[in-house]
Parts: sequence; structure tokens; C-alpha cells
Amino acid sequence: EAPLEPKVADTQFWTAEAGHFEEFWHLRIITVGRQFCIPLLFYISGASFALGKGFLGPFFLKLGAITLIGMALNWGLFSLGPQDPDCDFNSREQPKCQKGIVLDFLLAPHAGTIFPVVYQFWFTIALMFFMVEDFMLYAQLRIAYAGHRLQVHYLVLRFVLVSGIYVAMTFEALQWPQKLELVVCEALVMVCLVLSMKAASRATPEVPSIEGRVWQ
Repeated sequence: EAPLEPKVADTQFWTAEAGHFEEFWHLRIITVGRQFCIPLLFYISGASFALGKGFLGPFFLKLGAITLIGMALNWGLFSLGPQDPDCDFNSREQPKCQKGIVLDFLLAPHAGTIFPVVYQFWFTIALMFFMVEDFMLYAQLRIAYAGHRLQVHYLVLRFVLVSGIYVAMTFEALQWPQKLELVVCEALVMVCLVLSMKAASRATPEVPSIEGRVWQ
């Protein structure tokens, strides 16, 4: 079958050969890099909070304020532009793109009218979502560090909630065997976490142990 014509120029790197479209190489590199950088940023953010002494309330207050202020600025830029999703930098000279108050193009074109307002702050929104998802895990990490007995039933509840979120968010995108793979992988992660946290709970600031400190 003949390949489908790309609707947007920025999607051509999926179907084009690098030798023929060298200008799309940066998109290839960014797409590959995101698969490593974004999960790493989420891991660092979550691990930093889990190992700190902060609480969810102040965390959400600060991160929520940053998100709202940033989205307000994005909305201001969007309002100063043509507000047409098709107005990118290359098509800024078209008559429909000359309706902007100050700008004649969008910073996030071809993405509807909501994403240009959210834009880079999808990361902070997702981060707050993940923090809500894992608040029980963070509490148990601190219990393990203090040397107290783990409440494994909270970790089981966390696994059920996360698995439900996986199924809900991929309900139409994945087949059931693929959903099952996600649930099984999450179960394996939770088993490893429980074992490592039990080992870590053997080490306390008062009575350190080599095995527990290694797990921590």
C-alpha cells in the first residue's frame, strides 16, 4: 500500500528517509531523547521528594502556583497571536495568520487551542498527578527509613490504583494483552519495592546495617 500523505510538515520524519530530509534529523533526535530524559526527570523529582522531609500540601501549593502562573503567561502569548492552530512560523505570512494583535504565528501550532496554553507545563501537571498516585508509597518509604514495620496493604492498594489508571488511560489505545503486560510489569516493580523496603527498614539512623543501607 502507498504511504499516507503527512498532514503536517513536522510529521514527515516518520515516513521520510534521513538522507532525503536532513532538516528533520533534529526531530528524530528529540523523539529518541525524550524516551530517556522525560522518565528520568520524573524519577528524579519523585525520588527527591520521597527522600526529603516535605509534605504533599506545600508541594502542591508551590508546584500548582508555578503551573498556574506559567499557563497564564502562555495564555497571554496565545491571545496575542492569531489563535489559529494552523499558523506556524512558516505560514505566518498567510492572511489568516495576520489577525494576531502582536504575533502572526503560534509557539505551539497544529496542537489545537488547549495545548498552546498548557504547553511545557504538562510536565508539572503530570508530576502532581504522579505524586497523588504515589503518596502511599512515599509514606511507606519514610516508615521503612524510620525502621518501623511496613504496612504492605497500602502498597497493594497503590498497585490496584495504578493498574486501574493504566487500564483507563489506555482503554482505546491498547489491546487487553498489552494492558495485562503493563499490569504485570507494575506488579513486578511493586514486588521489588516491597522486598527492598523491607531490607531498608532494617537500617535506622540509630542502628545502621550494611544490607539496609545498600538497599536505601
